[in-house]
Amino acid sequence: MPRDAFFARVHPEDLAETQQGLNALMQHDTPFNVALRLRLRNGEFHWFRTRCRAQRDRDGRPVRLAGSMRDIQVNKEAEFQLIYARRNAESALREVTALRNALDEHSILSVADRRGRIIDVNTGFSRISGFAHEELIGNDHRMLHSGMHPPEFWPAVWRTIASGRAWRGEICNRRKDGTLYWVDSTIVPYLHEDGSIEKYVAIGFDISAQKVAAELLRVTRAEAEEANRLLLETNRTLEDATVFANDMAAQAAMASHAKSEFLANMSHEIRTPLTAILGYADVLRDELIGTESEVHGIAAVDTIRRAGEHLLVVINDILDLSKIEAGRLVVEQVEM
Repeated sequence: MPRDAFFARVHPEDLAETQQGLNALMQHDTPFNVALRLRLRNGEFHWFRTRCRAQRDRDGRPVRLAGSMRDIQVNKEAEFQLIYARRNAESALREVTALRNALDEHSILSVADRRGRIIDVNTGFSRISGFAHEELIGNDHRMLHSGMHPPEFWPAVWRTIASGRAWRGEICNRRKDGTLYWVDSTIVPYLHEDGSIEKYVAIGFDISAQKVAAELLRVTRAEAEEANRLLLETNRTLEDATVFANDMAAQAAMASHAKSEFLANMSHEIRTPLTAILGYADVLRDELIGTESEVHGIAAVDTIRRAGEHLLVVINDILDLSKIEAGRLVVEQVEM
């Protein structure tokens, strides 16, 4: 095949390497061994492994090329698939590594065999539990039990995951130092091809802060409700006391009014006959003038009159006090 015709069939991306290889063969007798793509009659490119050497004359000048071409299309496709698979694997590995790093930072991951023994944990698990990786491997999760869950809790969890179903819930664990922490955990069984359980994978997130906040909120709400109850009881007590005080005030007002009315009536009832006594004392005094008992009789009558006038002053004072208490005292302004 003429050289130009050969180069016309070489794929443009392989043309430079092909020309360099042929030049090295022609000038330095370097063996030509190149994988390149050649265009077939249907216009498609196909991979070939091309090997050739130069035949030279007595002067060392190349006169022709002799070699072979082997179809390596299948090999190249397998190579490309291998490269593609390797790139995918490397990409998947990077993603898994990034995911594992993210899980280590933000989650708690553990793997247990079908009997519940721990076979792997991430750094997040060790960090939150306080146990080293070596202390956890080979043990089971009972070393973390806090005793906070009822007796039927863990059997129910194992019944669920042993049946091949995932379980999710909140678990309270105990750290190595004895303190407690809460985990929002999901446990998923990993199955063999035959459907049997090989191991269990558990992933969780620390919710201790949320639990503390919820407990604080519960206590605060309870205290607020208790304070509200006490306030309501205090208000009812104050209302009852107010009603009682109003009743007592009304009764006191009624008693005061009754007393004032009583004193006013009594003062009137006493002053009326006392006025008559004083009047008749004056009449009796006038009749004693000029009689034999004038001296002693008038003295006695004057004593009666003085006592009556004194009693009248006392009664008037009592009447004024009753008017003051009843709010019916009228102050008059009179020239004098």
